[in-house]
Amino acid sequence: MAQRRDLPYTTIGAAIPCVAGWVVLPGRMLGATILAEEPFTEKAFVDVLDHKPDFSSLVVGCPLAFPDRSVAGRRAAERAAAESLGWPRRLSVEPVPSRAAVLAPSFEAAQAIEPWLTRLAYRRFRYYREVEQEIQLFHQRKVFAASPELTFQMLNGDQPLTSSRHTIEGQRDRLRLVEDRMPGITLTVNEARPKGVGFRNLVDAAGLLWTARRIGGRVLSRVPSDPEWNDFGLRMEYLR
Repeated sequence: MAQRRDLPYTTIGAAIPCVAGWVVLPGRMLGATILAEEPFTEKAFVDVLDHKPDFSSLVVGCPLAFPDRSVAGRRAAERAAAESLGWPRRLSVEPVPSRAAVLAPSFEAAQAIEPWLTRLAYRRFRYYREVEQEIQLFHQRKVFAASPELTFQMLNGDQPLTSSRHTIEGQRDRLRLVEDRMPGITLTVNEARPKGVGFRNLVDAAGLLWTARRIGGRVLSRVPSDPEWNDFGLRMEYLR
């Protein structure tokens, strides 16, 4: 039987919810060098988790742990992220529902648990349900939640960005911040056109790939610095 050869690099990745399901931006890390590879899509979150070769660190632009009861959409992580981002960037911090709302059978049932819930916000529940079903305690060793805007602010010297993430100018501003740390990422993003994936999805994935690089280098920071845990033992936090 052929023996497995150890690869000279580790594989890291970033995953962002998108119309197609999940867009994944993988990268190869060798020492301090990182090479972004071509992004691809997966319809199901379980397929992201089962990617081969295994990710040594996978950063997901989505909450990975839900509170056991309603907190009006604001866990300690969202409160800390909003405070860090300030106005108006704090509006990028999506409210996070309780586990019971995520598992509710309809919008009306979920809204009865989370009165703040809108039809627009409910569209993200398809991703939340996948995460709730798939994430287990052992995943916490290498799968982490992150907020792209927190990463971009860190790359901007911890100063708020002046441009909106909803504009093409703002998206290119954010991509330039990543390019300064990860040369070549702009070409990767500009050439990639997976079906069902928007340019902003790719820019966000580029930011989170840098977060995965920081995790691999063990220089990560947590938001909040002292994370909460839900009753299943899952950390409710963002990394950057």
